[in-house]
Amino acid sequence: MGQSARLSENYSVFREVLGMGLFDFLKKKSPAVNEKPKKSSMFSGYRLISTLDTHTCLVCGSLDGKIFETEEMSHRCLNENCRCVVLPVIKGMDDFDEDDERASMDGPVPASRTYAKWLKKQPATRKKEILGKYYDQYKNGVSLEELAKLMGNEAQNAKKGGILSASENA
Repeated sequence: MGQSARLSENYSVFREVLGMGLFDFLKKKSPAVNEKPKKSSMFSGYRLISTLDTHTCLVCGSLDGKIFETEEMSHRCLNENCRCVVLPVIKGMDDFDEDDERASMDGPVPASRTYAKWLKKQPATRKKEILGKYYDQYKNGVSLEELAKLMGNEAQNAKKGGILSASENA
């Protein structure tokens, strides 16, 4: 392939990235994103990692940090723009080191902080923004997992569509 052909190909890829956004482009081009994880003798399971911010749906947030066997790995968010990643956990390295960090919308936090733990530390105004009409139930002790099930059931009953956030269902 000549240099001009490579430049033309790179330019069309660049235009595609600009047109759809980098995340969508990578999701479309990576076949592994939507495949079920494969069994491996190197891995003890697969950890679901969600994004620690106000746009993460409760389904993903409730599963954040959980380690699944390959047979159990059935996470399919109802949000077509899901930003979760599923990472293999190497046998013997199931826990995080004390100094490991992960990103959040407020800056780095300990890697062991799950979405549920992150949400607990947020101010009431942010919790209301994230949880919408489910805020009072959460405040009264209903777990994130229970709210995610409730939210998922309501969304499926209302329409067979996507969940973007609790506040959009308010």
